Amino acid sequence: MTQAGAAKILVLGRQVICLCLSLAPLLAAAGWAEHKAQAAETAGKAASLADKERTLRDSLAAAEKSGADDLHLATALTQLAFLCQATGKLDEAESLTRRALEIRQRELGLGDPQTVSTIDFLVHVYCEQGKFAEAEPLCQTALEIGEMVLGPDHPDTAIFANNLALVLKEQGKREPAERLYRRALAIAEQSRSPNRKDIADSLTGLGAIYEGESRYADAEPLLTRALSIRERASGEDDPETATTMDLLARVLIQLGKRQEAEPLLKRLIARAEKTRGPEDAYTIACLQTLASAYKRQGKLAEAEPLYARILAVLERTCGAQEEETLNCLKILGSIYEQEGKYAQAESLYKHALPASDQEQVQQAATALAMLTNLAALYHRQGKYPESEQAYERSLAVVEESLGSQHPSTATIVNNFACLLSDRGSCEQAEILYKRALTIDEHKLGGEHSVTADILNNLANNYLRERRYAQAEALYKRALAIKERLYGSGHPDAGYVLNNLGKLYLERKKLEEAERLLKRSLAILARTAGSDSPETACVLNNLGQVYTAQGMSLPAADFLKQAKSIWERTTAQGGFGTVRRLSGAGLIDIIVKHSADS
Repeated sequence: MTQAGAAKILVLGRQVICLCLSLAPLLAAAGWAEHKAQAAETAGKAASLADKERTLRDSLAAAEKSGADDLHLATALTQLAFLCQATGKLDEAESLTRRALEIRQRELGLGDPQTVSTIDFLVHVYCEQGKFAEAEPLCQTALEIGEMVLGPDHPDTAIFANNLALVLKEQGKREPAERLYRRALAIAEQSRSPNRKDIADSLTGLGAIYEGESRYADAEPLLTRALSIRERASGEDDPETATTMDLLARVLIQLGKRQEAEPLLKRLIARAEKTRGPEDAYTIACLQTLASAYKRQGKLAEAEPLYARILAVLERTCGAQEEETLNCLKILGSIYEQEGKYAQAESLYKHALPASDQEQVQQAATALAMLTNLAALYHRQGKYPESEQAYERSLAVVEESLGSQHPSTATIVNNFACLLSDRGSCEQAEILYKRALTIDEHKLGGEHSVTADILNNLANNYLRERRYAQAEALYKRALAIKERLYGSGHPDAGYVLNNLGKLYLERKKLEEAERLLKRSLAILARTAGSDSPETACVLNNLGQVYTAQGMSLPAADFLKQAKSIWERTTAQGGFGTVRRLSGAGLIDIIVKHSADS
């Protein structure tokens, strides 16, 4: 084939190729559907789609009836296939294109421009259907043709390499996809303007691979550059710009750069509301990401209205009993609690709670989530009778729905025991802790993280009763499990270290207590935050150690820091994660119900 013939391939197939390159790297709901909507919008500009479709179907029927030569039939097939693809009739588009490809490959040969453009269009249809395995050999064929006719380093060969890289990436074949993206990027950068779209395609593809491998620091500069190119070349309303922006925002969040992600998310939300509607699944996904970013930054006033809006949409579109709706409700409730809006949190939980005992058993997941949230809320407020009643009801529901030996039953039993221990009913608490421990050791195993949580809590109960030897043995076992599972720097290890340090403080083993509490402080200040209630708990214990050692200056400093954190946290409306904290400087671990995970 001549160079001019090869150029014609690209003239015929360029738009189709570009469509293939613009796959969304992250969300299926925001990716292929985005391009499908764009294609349908373009097709909708025709005076009458129905009239156009009838005309094309009549032309195809006439060509088949009259015995027109195969190439005329292939043209009729392709024209109708384009319309079917644009209007979402992908199965028919695939069937028509496959017939056209068979004709053109037989009559014109594999390297003919019309054959190659048909291959490219079939790739696009396959990708919209999610049939990436079927698209792969066609992309490989197109790349081989490009290499043979244009040369391996030709700029347009890079487009074919990008296509193949994309379908490989979508199948999880990251290593060969990365090599192809890098090759395409190197070719494009040597021979093109630095602002070309094909460069942005390669950068976005590489960024998506790195994001999938949790290589966020490597992904960020690539996606930042890709977004800059797309905004200049296509504008921020272009679907590919939105795709890259979405991916960059998520990478920034993973890197802890939530403030940088915030304006990107706001732009994505504005675009999604305009193009998809305020209740579209992708719009809600963007709202959830922004709300979560606000919450993690402690911007509860900004997060609260977003979660309230999301909850209202989910209740209308998904139903009040769906898991996604319940998770959103629990998050909003926790925000109310952290803001000190206890009445609103209580009202929210009660509103979602099935009314009768029979309904609570029938809707066990909802009932358990709301009852345990209510129990924890009452516990946090010091409303022990109300908390105990909520735990008793939740225990009745879980035993009726899942059985007395289910791990979820053990979860409720453990958390109920924490309440009893905290209010001084240590004998009753011990019975419940041992019951929960027996269930989880049997169902989850003696080395499971939840088993270690219950060991820690039972040890706290023993410590409150001054049963030091029993408490110490359980703390050491719990700590060994946590460090074996998560490493010595995990916050769960920090909780147990604090408690074991508190035990040594009470036993006047002050040097050992200081050593363990310093380790706990380093872990929790880093993971929970230097101003967290958990960190304040450790600071308070260290202050007591220094007081016992006669070191008045550091003692006063640590006790002052702890008091300041507690006062500040209380002023903000509660202790948030302080549900882990109990009296006497210990940290109980409130195990999450499986529905919370």
